[in-house]
Amino acid sequence: MKKKAGEIITEEDAELLDAADEEGDSGHHKARQEAPEASANRPLIVCDEKGGFLFFTWTNAKGHAKSLEQGALWAVHPDTDKILPSGKEARLRQIQDRGDYYYAEVLVDEPDPETRKAAASPEEGGRTETQGILAELAALIAQRRKEKPDGSYTTYLFQEGPDKIRKKTGEEAVELILARGPEEIVYEAADLLYHMLVLLEAEGIALADVLEELKSRR
Repeated sequence: MKKKAGEIITEEDAELLDAADEEGDSGHHKARQEAPEASANRPLIVCDEKGGFLFFTWTNAKGHAKSLEQGALWAVHPDTDKILPSGKEARLRQIQDRGDYYYAEVLVDEPDPETRKAAASPEEGGRTETQGILAELAALIAQRRKEKPDGSYTTYLFQEGPDKIRKKTGEEAVELILARGPEEIVYEAADLLYHMLVLLEAEGIALADVLEELKSRR
């Protein structure tokens, strides 16, 4: 492994890189030698807040900057080589440029028990699994708005205000239109749905109102 002048690679770092190589070899990610050299992609090792290995992927300087800016992981899409959000609601605890690779730690929050119970309430009978997932995400977004945890991208959006949220929602809509291929379309559609739910929360509109409107159009 190459090292910066004066930099020490700890035994823990070496173990993480070994784990990343094994993850890549398993077929979940491209092998290191296949990373496009022109885009300066480098391995990104993602761990939990205790340093436990979660997964391995690729990112670059742009993805590193985006991650710092938005408080969420941005990585290289394996097929398009584009920088895209990870698609997971996780607070970025830290991300470091360690020369040969990037190292990140994330905090994955779960809704509190009462929030989860409300999202799964049987009072709205006939709800599909998809609606339940959207309702749970909407409840989590409402919780984030109330608690405003540091480092959360959702907190950042609410702090920036409705105009910023509208702008981001519009950007995600355009990215969905420009997306090509099923996997990229799924990524962008998920981003658009998330930002749409943030916009609804900012405007005081319940997800149930939107679902009722859709129901009335059947």
